Amino acid sequence: MNGTFSGGYLSKGNHYVGQNLYHFEWCTKYRYKMFRRYENKKPCETVLKGVAERHGIKIAELSVMPEHVHIVGDIPPTMSVSRAFNLLKGRVCVWVIQKRTKVSI
Repeated sequence: MNGTFSGGYLSKGNHYVGQNLYHFEWCTKYRYKMFRRYENKKPCETVLKGVAERHGIKIAELSVMPEHVHIVGDIPPTMSVSRAFNLLKGRVCVWVIQKRTKVSI
């Protein structure tokens, strides 16, 4: 798989078959609308897709709104929900801090 999601996909292993679809959502600090500009929104999407592909998270839906982010993703059975959330949000935060030092998520 290339990190994308197809509707009928089931992850299969030795002792399991299923989907681990979760809806992740987080907002910026004080609901600051930092993703309303294209030069902030597009790299955020790219960073999220890269992190998801690197860690085996398959993204079904990705929506970057002006002040928050929605992701519906299928996480591997061996990964906890908190670990997946930490990976996704953490990498975006690092990108924001590197590019925009006066803003925090």
